[in-house]
Amino acid sequence: MAKITAVGISFIIVCLIIIALIVYAVYSSVYKKRINKKLEKHESTAHVSMASTDSIGRIILIVGAVIFAISTLSMLSTISAGVQNTQNNLNNTINSLRYEITDLKEQIKEQNSAFVNFIYEYGEVDTENHTVEVAFDCIPRTAGEDTSVVITMGNTSIELKKSFDGRYKGTGWFLIFDPDCSNVYASVTTNGITTSHIVSDDSYNPLFMEFMGYFGGEMHIWEEEYEKGEYTLNAEYLKQAKGEINDVQLIFCINDREVKRIDIVEHITEINESFDVDAPDESVVIYAEGTDRYGYIHRRAVSYLVNENDNFDFTEYVVMDKNRNMIYSENGKKE
Repeated sequence: MAKITAVGISFIIVCLIIIALIVYAVYSSVYKKRINKKLEKHESTAHVSMASTDSIGRIILIVGAVIFAISTLSMLSTISAGVQNTQNNLNNTINSLRYEITDLKEQIKEQNSAFVNFIYEYGEVDTENHTVEVAFDCIPRTAGEDTSVVITMGNTSIELKKSFDGRYKGTGWFLIFDPDCSNVYASVTTNGITTSHIVSDDSYNPLFMEFMGYFGGEMHIWEEEYEKGEYTLNAEYLKQAKGEINDVQLIFCINDREVKRIDIVEHITEINESFDVDAPDESVVIYAEGTDRYGYIHRRAVSYLVNENDNFDFTEYVVMDKNRNMIYSENGKKE
């Protein structure tokens, strides 16, 4: 109703302006005819009257133009508000459809899943054997009296036991740093027919990152020079970690030779370092290193200046035990 009223008022104002201009035109025409008849007798007075009439006309035109501009702006504002409201309503409708589509996809996914519910949780960690305890709890969507469920992670498989409430439960120990343990597979056998299912497919993140966290950071370099046997760095290190990471240090290496360590206490640390190098063709690599709550040492390369003529190769992310033996590397190398 507010939009209709505003448009109606604007229309009335425009009509009044047009009527006023027509009245003025008619009045001016009639008045000029009368003045022309008396022009010979009262020439000087007529000029004054005509001037007055013209001034009044100009004022009426100016006022009319102003009112017309105001009414036009009012109409444009009303139209703009209407378009904006329509756009907002359209966006709301699109967002609502997106949520409905997402919900529908989840419903279809659940209907196609082999399990009504599937939960697994991480427990204790055996740092000597580098394994973690994982507890499973699931309900198959279709199950009979002879249904069995087997869980496989990497090269380890365990069979879950059926409880009185129809749930299948079990606990197993799995290798923390085995890349194949990142995926969880379930095999369901009923009436002699076995179907295999991927319960969790996380090939990009190793298993240890799920519960131990990971460590790294970013190096914002303002100035870096490496010439005439000297390396100079002015930078800022931003510490990044998921989980509890202690004893953080930055380690400067020339190829695989460590030359300096810096303790990192703050979240952001300014780095201003300079040191000599033996050969101009060597590569400089800076690692961030920290220890997690289980005692494993995480090391990630945060900056490197690799010389084209150098055959030196380095791993961007490694995990070592408390004796600094490498047990995981991002490129798959293990010792």
